[in-house]
Amino acid sequence: LTQANDIIGSNSLTVPTLGMGLEHTLSPRFRWEGKASGWILPHKSTVGDVEGSINFRVSHLELVLGGRSLYYKTSPKGAHYNSGRISGPYIGIRYYFKKQ
Repeated sequence: LTQANDIIGSNSLTVPTLGMGLEHTLSPRFRWEGKASGWILPHKSTVGDVEGSINFRVSHLELVLGGRSLYYKTSPKGAHYNSGRISGPYIGIRYYFKKQ
């Protein structure tokens, strides 16, 4: 006979991150940007985040089309080990206020 092993607990992932971003304006109405940040130490918790977008500007509005991916891993030395990746596209609208 096998018995279910019920374990109740939680993991919290709190780590600092370092990152950088690049942006290039191709014209007054079109630009792209990319960002990445993360924290990796061997045999410890890990987190990584990558984002890229293209942006089209018309007057004071900017249409943003992009994608983002998040990777996380809790410490493999802990009682509860968890890892995963969340990815997907996004769309947004950004408003720029007039300069005074």
